[in-house]
Amino acid sequence: MNSETNKLHSVMKERKAQYEIIQAIYSEPLSLEVYQKWKEQTPTELEQLDKHYREFFEELAINDVEEVFNKERENYLQLFFGPGHIPAPPWESVYRTKEKLLFGDPTLSFRKKLREFNLYYDGESKEPEDHISVELEFMIYLIDQCLFAIENEREVDFKRALQGQFSLLDDHLINWVEQFTNDIASSTTSFLYRGSANFLRNLIFQDYQYLSEIKEVLNHE
Repeated sequence: MNSETNKLHSVMKERKAQYEIIQAIYSEPLSLEVYQKWKEQTPTELEQLDKHYREFFEELAINDVEEVFNKERENYLQLFFGPGHIPAPPWESVYRTKEKLLFGDPTLSFRKKLREFNLYYDGESKEPEDHISVELEFMIYLIDQCLFAIENEREVDFKRALQGQFSLLDDHLINWVEQFTNDIASSTTSFLYRGSANFLRNLIFQDYQYLSEIKEVLNHE
């Protein structure tokens, strides 16, 4: 790989790492093992991103890890599952349909994108696949496709996977992530989830700008 290709490869790996961190935070309550690991060694890539993360890690350092685990588990469930009213519904359709219902047009549109890459969501009959964690997981998959294409000099595959990433942002994530993260920030006192809301919002908008620029360069080649 030449220097420009090496740089592109490095950027893709860094993007993947960021998406993996935030996808794990939104997919389910974090495990006790994660909190124990964080207590032993603060992940600097998170601490440097946001003041809420810094406050969370300060809190973790002086408190019992199981107490923090139990509290943040409750925060996750309260934000994204209820019971009763769900303060920050993690499904795109809720934010982008007039009726604010699940399984709306955004769900069907996202399902179509998955199938363009021969992907199927295991839980689609029980839960809509336009959950924030599934959309982020799809982005990780597409970045992996780009990495593989770069490593194997497959330009057509690279462009297809890159276009898939841009359209995932343009057609889906960019259209609801701000309202979703605002709902999180206004509905919890958790430093972890308020920091994660800022992380997610900034990542999506910055990544959209980055991919727009890359796409424009490729279109002029």
